[in-house]
Amino acid sequence: SVELGLHDYFDIIKRPMDLGTIQQKIESESYCAIEDFSADMRLTFDNAILYNEANLVAHDMTKELKVKFTKDYGALLASLEAKETEQQKNDKACSLCGCEKLLFEPSAFFYN
Repeated sequence: SVELGLHDYFDIIKRPMDLGTIQQKIESESYCAIEDFSADMRLTFDNAILYNEANLVAHDMTKELKVKFTKDYGALLASLEAKETEQQKNDKACSLCGCEKLLFEPSAFFYN
């Protein structure tokens, strides 16, 4: 933020978060839950909206991106929940991972 000339950024923003940090956390597999990712995204949007005055393009664009993210994130969660519900209905699926259960049948040898 200082490199960008935003000298008052840390006076206004008390919990910094940015897309670069989110990307690093994704690449290093630091997120344990999708909700943690969502919280960081929302924090990034909220920080940008708070820092940029209402008459700036960045303020309006960030509001639009936040609305789109919220909509797309909701759709993703609904899709994941529907998939999980479908997998739970399948009695041939593993209750932990949802994958098809494998049936182990030991080899039977017959001798004459």
